[in-house]
Amino acid sequence: MATIPDILAHAGSLRPSAYCQLFYVLSAAAVFAIAAAPESMQRLLTRYGARSSKTPADAKATGKGEEERAGEENGLLLGIVDWVTSVGKVPHSWFAHFYVLSLCCSLFWAAQFATRGGILEVLVRSQVSDERQSSMSVEQVILAWVLMTLQGARRLYERNPIL
Repeated sequence: MATIPDILAHAGSLRPSAYCQLFYVLSAAAVFAIAAAPESMQRLLTRYGARSSKTPADAKATGKGEEERAGEENGLLLGIVDWVTSVGKVPHSWFAHFYVLSLCCSLFWAAQFATRGGILEVLVRSQVSDERQSSMSVEQVILAWVLMTLQGARRLYERNPIL
């Protein structure tokens, strides 16, 4: 059986790309788990922001919100999921901060790339080895960075149009 020091040693030996791949695999697994969950649980896990208000059909059915009906329908597990999701709710206006952070990160990585910054150098050195070729060209990396920057800027503009 692996011990915590063994796990930490192995985690420290992984390349940066492995952490990104792990993040996306776990995210996909979470999406599949939500899709496989009962409908009442799906509503709690996927309705947020503007989608969190009760629908006219909900109001006619019981006069209660989803959260109130959740505990009645499926018991303890749904009640726990309801409580966890209610703790994590943030006002819709806070979403603009996420897009500001996204743009700041994009600018940070642009500066790292333009100046051959130390953080980027450490990542490149830990990723590159003699055994493998790079899976992406520099042009592909720049294209992905530009598209992410444009997406962050577009969403921020949608939240706070200044023109």
